[in-house]
Amino acid sequence: MGVYMSYFALAALVINVEMDKAEDLATDKGAWLNMIREGATTMFEAWGKDQKWNTSLFHPWATAPIIVFNHLTRGY
Repeated sequence: MGVYMSYFALAALVINVEMDKAEDLATDKGAWLNMIREGATTMFEAWGKDQKWNTSLFHPWATAPIIVFNHLTRGY
């Protein structure tokens, strides 16, 4: 799945109390951790710089784990 759809996947997992699966997706080495490994200081449009020829390296909507897990800590 792409970065954009990951928010919806994480949200669905959390709503259905599949926290282990949500955590696995959020910490997958090919996803956000790959962005960090590639030096990201903001979220990329794709999982890696080489995955899309015109990848933008600034996409706030790609912060799905922060959004989803922040709602959890607030009890939403």
